Amino acid sequence: MFAAPLRLFRPAVERNPCFHIETLRVDQSEILDGTELKSANFDPDPIELGDNKTLHSYLDPLYREKSPVSRSPTPMSTQYNQIGTKHKSLEDSPIGEVDYETTSRALGDVKGLKILDLACGIGRWSKYLVQHGAREVYGIDISDAMIKGAKDMQAGLPADQSAKLRFSTADCSLPLQLEDKGSYDLVLGAWYLSYAPDHATMVQMFTNILTSLRPGGRFLGVVPNAFCSMFEGYDIYGLRMEASEEVAPGHWKCRLQYRAGDLEFQTTSRLHGWYDKAASEAGMSEITWKPYILPKGDDREEKGFWDAFKLRPHFTLLECYRPA
Repeated sequence: MFAAPLRLFRPAVERNPCFHIETLRVDQSEILDGTELKSANFDPDPIELGDNKTLHSYLDPLYREKSPVSRSPTPMSTQYNQIGTKHKSLEDSPIGEVDYETTSRALGDVKGLKILDLACGIGRWSKYLVQHGAREVYGIDISDAMIKGAKDMQAGLPADQSAKLRFSTADCSLPLQLEDKGSYDLVLGAWYLSYAPDHATMVQMFTNILTSLRPGGRFLGVVPNAFCSMFEGYDIYGLRMEASEEVAPGHWKCRLQYRAGDLEFQTTSRLHGWYDKAASEAGMSEITWKPYILPKGDDREEKGFWDAFKLRPHFTLLECYRPA
């Protein structure tokens, strides 16, 4: 079932000092599910409450008050070298299942494509792409430990698939030094853009995407949803994500914890309009947002297992193109 990245409703907010997400009164007739959306090209930013306030800005101080986070930022390469292949536990989690179902469906047919996988991690999507017929996949990540995990994965693949893969370590937020710029049919950035610390860096990251793609080539990115600090109900999935500080208007530093895999890392959540702006400034076009897709084949949705995720999904997908 398709559903919008954010549930589209206009809640009545009770001004209660013990406010919790459950105190939102929702008119069920105002909720739109994916079947009512003619396309996924809608504005998924938080709902305006008047006086230039959003639901996020109303709730955010309350959650920060309840769960203060005072930590020094960890450099991306350092934190992911520490995580290494432990990241697979998050990929295999229930939340990882939704990520997989959504991203694989959004990728579509990749047969014969030349693909750049930015922030490739331990190679989850690089592996998927060659297994589904990609002609060539190049994975880049800032972490040596992650790239080692990706190469270990590559070594276990059949020879014909392994031959289509290559990996290297580089900081993808800096200008990429590619010998084959402008030749990729598709650039995938699963959780790539969320590590831009500021707008200028994000513009550079989109510039990397633009210059890597052939004219008419496509970018697909997985990014955090805008309601970063509203994930109180995610304990059922073993996941917690909370904002530590608003570093600029519409930009929040966040901490993500996954208990089962003993994982913790820093990321950034921002209002979706900032992604649109950076993509446009870099020269990308046809910018659209895509809804999530829940895994099928069991009764978890019917039993309410995904209710917390459907209320406030923690990620969404961005698609855009290099002009032809």
